[in-house]
Amino acid sequence: MSIALIAVVVVLVVSHALPELARWRRIDRLWARWQSLGAAWGSAGSGAGSVVWILGPVVLLLLLQWLLASHYWGLLLLPYGVLMLFLCWGPRDLDADARALAEAEDERARQRAREALGLVGTSPGSGAAVAASFRAALSRWFGPLLWFVLLGGAGAVLFRLTQLATREPPRSDAPLDWLRRLTQWPVAALMTLSLALVAHFDAVIAAWKEWHAAAGRAWFGSDLGFLDAAAQASVACELHEEVEEAAEEAAEEAAESGSADVLASISAPSDQLVPTVEAAVEDSLSLIWRILLLWMAGLALAVLGGIAG
Repeated sequence: MSIALIAVVVVLVVSHALPELARWRRIDRLWARWQSLGAAWGSAGSGAGSVVWILGPVVLLLLLQWLLASHYWGLLLLPYGVLMLFLCWGPRDLDADARALAEAEDERARQRAREALGLVGTSPGSGAAVAASFRAALSRWFGPLLWFVLLGGAGAVLFRLTQLATREPPRSDAPLDWLRRLTQWPVAALMTLSLALVAHFDAVIAAWKEWHAAAGRAWFGSDLGFLDAAAQASVACELHEEVEEAAEEAAEEAAESGSADVLASISAPSDQLVPTVEAAVEDSLSLIWRILLLWMAGLALAVLGGIAG
């Protein structure tokens, strides 16, 4: 567990301090070559065949981890873990993409930033921007992180290969869809629970329950809409708090100056309740960082508990 914590910290620091190293994350090319080899053997075309070709490298990495753990006091697991998690992280930096959208000076730059965040093809509006931001965080950060903690480098590779194999959603009854559910759903559920703890508990839990109650949706399924609903509810609460704080500050200024113009400016804050896409992404990223810090704190407590034990 301590090796996992150190590896996660190293990958986070390197990813933010040296973003140019992201070009070395070419696991998608390795997967494409591995898929072509499977296609040549005629076994990677079906859903079951794709699952086999995903689990093959994972099993080999688990054996490698066992060998590394049994030699040199397991110290080799640290560079191995850092390498595997770094390759499966991202591949793009979520902070940089969000900042590029907020700082876009023209429509072309804004469109590139929207494509990087996965906003192309979604319905226009701040709600879609919030959902896309949290889906991007699940794929880039939290999925590799959770499975790395559970299974080491092999777990991070399992999640990333499954994401690459399901870029086009498989049939709901395909084995590949079951693997996608297995790798995605626990991450989304833990993100939702963490969001409730770091943001607005009542709003997040209510949105979670309402989403599942609508049309009798199953609790365990391939649809991760409950994460979208919880994130949108939490960002809406954040926005209401920002508007209320701005109104209180304006009221204080009005009371001090006695200006009627200032009083008139706070009379109708309803227009501010419709955020721009950029503002929605910024609020989403703030919540995502809170979740990440909570996960890191939980991992640190687990390490300290193990040392104390």
